[in-house]
Amino acid sequence: MNTLSGQSRMRKRVLRPLVAGAAVMAGLALTAGPASAADGWQSTNDVAGDPPSEVVCTSDMRIGRACFQPYGEWLWLKDSKTNGEPVAMEWKLFAGQDREGVAYWAGGSAAGWTNLNKSFPDTDDGTPNIVSFRVCEVDVPSQTIVEDTCSARVSSIA
Repeated sequence: MNTLSGQSRMRKRVLRPLVAGAAVMAGLALTAGPASAADGWQSTNDVAGDPPSEVVCTSDMRIGRACFQPYGEWLWLKDSKTNGEPVAMEWKLFAGQDREGVAYWAGGSAAGWTNLNKSFPDTDDGTPNIVSFRVCEVDVPSQTIVEDTCSARVSSIA
């Protein structure tokens, strides 16, 4: 009888830390920010039509044009050079949560406007988020920005 109760106590000693460890890991997975996991390099989507009038855009259109739509947090991108090289909007978010990413289009200039929807959280203290961006040519396989093709940075309240 002592042997069975000893084995039972041993199982409990082994299982309790395992269950506790699994619970901690599950909790960490739930608290990880889903939006930050979606940053990095992302392809934009081909759309019919133009961005709405309430966007902030880069002015240099040698390579393409990048715009930010604050309401809804849409990134708009257009390739304007028929050289077959992909273009991208490199963006950075400052304030409540620093984040950055690259929204790229590799489908060529015939597509017109493309876009990508983001979700930027509000700040806890009411300070506005600022998004800063520029348009550049990129090498998608190596995830490299071709620096000498980039426009000047533009900033907007997110």
